[in-house]
Amino acid sequence: MRILKYIFLLFILVTIGLTVFIATQPANYQAKAEMVIPVNRVTLFNYLNNYRNWESWNFISEGDAQTKLNFPGNTVGKLGYMTFSGNKNGWIQTTDLVKNQEINFKISENGEITLGSFSLRDTLGKTKIICKRTGSLTFSDKFDATFSGGPKTLVNNQLLVSLEQLSKFLKAELGVYKTEILPAVSLKPLFFVGKKIRCKQGDLNPELLRWIPFLQEFFVKNKLRKAGQPMAIYKSAPNAAIL
Repeated sequence: MRILKYIFLLFILVTIGLTVFIATQPANYQAKAEMVIPVNRVTLFNYLNNYRNWESWNFISEGDAQTKLNFPGNTVGKLGYMTFSGNKNGWIQTTDLVKNQEINFKISENGEITLGSFSLRDTLGKTKIICKRTGSLTFSDKFDATFSGGPKTLVNNQLLVSLEQLSKFLKAELGVYKTEILPAVSLKPLFFVGKKIRCKQGDLNPELLRWIPFLQEFFVKNKLRKAGQPMAIYKSAPNAAIL
């Protein structure tokens, strides 16, 4: 019985000591991760510049299925934003950008403010993306960082995983969908299921990547038979194209 008391007392002392040790560790960090993604710079910029596209990769949720992204307002360009809720609660907003080159943003996560950016560089037909984040860790994050090489290493790894998910998603989507220009043809009247979108020409590729999977999922869920491959119908508009 006395041995059990000593073991329990030792456990308490170790727990207190570990808590104090973690609490006194530095919380501030400056993290950076980079990767070459096989997508041209304009397409990647337009994809990142719309927060609705972020549902396809885990930059915010980091694999947490309980974190839900919400889009209550404008999601594109400077001052575009989204919110998230679940195990993590907060928002992310674009603070500034340089078209086709850089996006700067601010994240509020459970009351902690983080600054971040994406920089894009042409690399032989592909794009080198450099992601940076600056902020401070919560106590639970500091606990994880203690056993992961420190705050910088922890966040670096998180950023790298997010970029890998982004690259994997875009490679898969661009590998499935391709554009083929055919001669003009006449078709008999027919019915089709579609999504009407108004957007700038430079945003067409990201919009196609976003909506075609939703339409295909609609066919599968409702057990509809497709009469061919997905198609896009364009109509001209001032500085825009309608899909």
